[in-house]
Amino acid sequence: MRNPQSLRCHLGLAFVAAGFVIVSSHRARAADTVETWSVGATDVDFYVGYEARGRKSQNGVTYTDMMLGYGLSERLSAYLGTTLAGNGRLGAAEPSFYVGLFGTVVDTQHLDLDLFLDTATTQGPAGTLTVTPAVELNLDADAERQNVGLYLRLSAPFAGATDADAAPTAELAWNPGAYWTVHEGHQLLFEVVWANAREQAASFGGLSVGYNVALSEALELIHELHVNPGHDDEPTSVALMMGLIASLPAAR
Repeated sequence: MRNPQSLRCHLGLAFVAAGFVIVSSHRARAADTVETWSVGATDVDFYVGYEARGRKSQNGVTYTDMMLGYGLSERLSAYLGTTLAGNGRLGAAEPSFYVGLFGTVVDTQHLDLDLFLDTATTQGPAGTLTVTPAVELNLDADAERQNVGLYLRLSAPFAGATDADAAPTAELAWNPGAYWTVHEGHQLLFEVVWANAREQAASFGGLSVGYNVALSEALELIHELHVNPGHDDEPTSVALMMGLIASLPAAR
């Protein structure tokens, strides 16, 4: 029960400081570990979610996200997707697009290491390009991941600046997480978000709790709750997301 996003924080969603919704592009990404797909067009992800920020509805974010995954080889996969987002009143809508590659460089029964490169862009006058390299280390008690496991994802998003005199911004995010297969086809996940911008102290970005259910060999239902207590000028936020992951015939 593994999938990429996000890599929105975020992988934005994609793999950045908002373990649930990337603030810059509002991409979605489930709290989960990542595994390459079977060769061919084998994966379609669809997410819908809402994030409440503070007490005003116009400060919230409503979004939908769709991603297509393609297995290039046994250990290398690519994806592309788009996110449509608006505020809590469905106004101020803006699209974003993203593409990426990820692959497994170490693959053993209980330990594996994955590398990612994600590129995302937002549209409009304030549009920017964000490039995010990332790495994920997984430790699994069971080779088939039917027990418990731990993972750590490190990402370093570099985002362009809208001001011609400003330099691109850089962050470092780390997301430790754990999963527990409570029953065949049912998996509970926990993920913590920590991040820090250039020359700033690390800040707590919130906690995500996910519950994934395999409906069949081809469909998996994703649920996630993310709570961010906020800090400095950032308000407290609560986000809810639901998603559906479909494995295409080429993967079965």
